[in-house]
Amino acid sequence: DQSRTPLFEQAIINRLKSAEPNSQIVLDLGTGPFALFAVIAAKNGAKHVYAIEASKEAAATARETIDKLGFADKITVLE
Repeated sequence: DQSRTPLFEQAIINRLKSAEPNSQIVLDLGTGPFALFAVIAAKNGAKHVYAIEASKEAAATARETIDKLGFADKITVLE
């Protein structure tokens, strides 16, 4: 959703920037195949992100995306 995604992104960034660096653990429910919000959290200082996805196919694609972006050490995808 192009109208809400930037608002969610800014809320994630604001929350992470208001805390001590590398101190927040983030939970992304329904991460989807591109783990968009999980990656945003990882890029903006989350200590670790747990990305939950019910679909095996979407979870597999999310893992590939996370690996390609270099966040495999910060984001764990759980199904």
